[in-house]
Amino acid sequence: MARVTIKDLAKASGLSVCTVNKALYNKPWVSDVTRRRVLELAEQLGYHPNRLAQSLARRTLSLAVLYPQFWGHWFDPLVEGVRQGVNALQDHNIAVQFRQLPGSPSCHHLLDVLADLAREGVDGVILCSGYTFDISADIRQSLSDRTLPMVLLGGSNSAIPYVTCVRADARRCGRMAGELLGLLTGGAPAALIIGQRDIVDHQEKVE
Repeated sequence: MARVTIKDLAKASGLSVCTVNKALYNKPWVSDVTRRRVLELAEQLGYHPNRLAQSLARRTLSLAVLYPQFWGHWFDPLVEGVRQGVNALQDHNIAVQFRQLPGSPSCHHLLDVLADLAREGVDGVILCSGYTFDISADIRQSLSDRTLPMVLLGGSNSAIPYVTCVRADARRCGRMAGELLGLLTGGAPAALIIGQRDIVDHQEKVE
């Protein structure tokens, strides 16, 4: 079945392509009556926007992925997942740069990198959060003032202002580990070795 286009909607409605486009994408200078009419017709005919065409029509979306050198066994699979997601979007006018940060970088170093990215005009950052910052209020404010939206990957960090975080359910992981430990030891005394107490994910696993 041929794809329904805006031209098809314009022909069926007797409206111009320009008017149909405005109605579909909630642009001004279209009456509510006309907007409802176009939207109802689009649903009837099975119109779906061509996301690929839209992405090619806009400017390139520039993203940066920041990840640390340490804990490669943990962060490497996460970064590989990002690469796979980027490859799936390679036809959608998106440019992505990957930057590996030095081991245990200070928050000041991260600020410098973010400042560089802002000057380059990057639209957003994916940050693999493996850092435990004990930062001052002025550094926290400086991070908050950055115009770069950030998504944290692999762990949350309350010191870094971010849009959202993608990570494992640490409490569920901790419950599973506790159950297995109980089964293996039969209730005998056992030692629990964790990472760092100031990492939120580790705190939740212990809880």
